[in-house]
Amino acid sequence: MTKITELLDDFKLNQQIQGRKPKYVEICSWRLKRWNEFMQIELSVEEAEDVKAIHIKRYIQHR
Repeated sequence: MTKITELLDDFKLNQQIQGRKPKYVEICSWRLKRWNEFMQIELSVEEAEDVKAIHIKRYIQHR
């Protein structure tokens, strides 16, 4: 299983490799970090494979 935090780190690296502006990468990373914190604290989900549509809907509702 893959931890969400590992995928977020991979996403950030990929964005940097693709030459995205640092501010863009920072904003995306910040938003994803907030989502990840919600997943861990509110829903106890840490593995990417455990994320379900209902979790995304709950985060949207939360926001």
